[in-house]
Amino acid sequence: MDISKLNGKVADAMLNSGWDKNRKHYADEAIDRLVEMGFELNEYAEEILKELGGINFKFRENDVTENRFFYCDIAFDPVSFAENDRIGPCYVFAKETMFPIGGMHDYTVYAGESHKIYLADWKNIAIVGNDIEDFLNNMCDRNYVINEYSL
Repeated sequence: MDISKLNGKVADAMLNSGWDKNRKHYADEAIDRLVEMGFELNEYAEEILKELGGINFKFRENDVTENRFFYCDIAFDPVSFAENDRIGPCYVFAKETMFPIGGMHDYTVYAGESHKIYLADWKNIAIVGNDIEDFLNNMCDRNYVINEYSL
């Protein structure tokens, strides 16, 4: 991950969540389990999991002028969120293979071989970033609109 591509508050939240530029995570067991479930691993997803796997990213923003609180929680724990019964329709929408990299609220987060990041639940899918950094910036932007498509 290139932390210089994250906006300041998002970069701070990533550092506070336990990430650093030398972080290496042993992701082989999780990857093997997901492959056994039928997911097709791509190089980009593997790269993300070996760097961000196990991180529980938490972003908090309190706007006292508008009396609003905004938060974003992303668990880079793909085994807990992966459901292979919906991957077929996701592949059709994305036109590429996708591999689970974690979860956010009720959604599974997938990384495509093109580096695009997707959110999907049991009936909808959305492209939410052109890469992992774009995804993190978008999810931490209270004005970002997710355009979901029905599966």
